[in-house]
Amino acid sequence: MTTALKYKRAFALAGIPEMPMTRAHILRNIEASTPAAVLAGMSSKHLAAVICAANASYHDGRGSAAVDADCVWIGDKLLPSAALRAVEVTESYEPYQPPNSVAPSRRDWKVTRYSLNYSERT
Repeated sequence: MTTALKYKRAFALAGIPEMPMTRAHILRNIEASTPAAVLAGMSSKHLAAVICAANASYHDGRGSAAVDADCVWIGDKLLPSAALRAVEVTESYEPYQPPNSVAPSRRDWKVTRYSLNYSERT
C-alpha cells in the first residue's frame, strides 16, 4: 500500500472528515513527533489509532484552555465574542460594468463592508 493510500485510509478509519487543512495539520504534527521509520512500519489501523489520539489531545487541550470569557478561535487567534458582536456590517450597491463592454449594465454589485473598532483592557 502506498503511503498516500495508507494515510487516506487511516484518516477514514479515524473518522477525520475530508478537510485537507485539518488532515495536513494532524499529519504534520504526527510526522514531527514520530520517526519516519516508525510511521513507515505502521499499518493504516495503527496509524488511525495515533491520528485519533492526536486529534483527541488537540481538542481536549483546546477545550480546557483557561479562558475567562466566552471566546471564539479564528485561525490561531482567540477573539472575545464581544469583539465579534461589535462588528458593524454595512451594505451598499455599486454599478457593475462588465469587462470589455461599452453598454451600461442593468446589474449592480452588492458590497458588504465589515468594520471593527474594539479595544479590550485586561
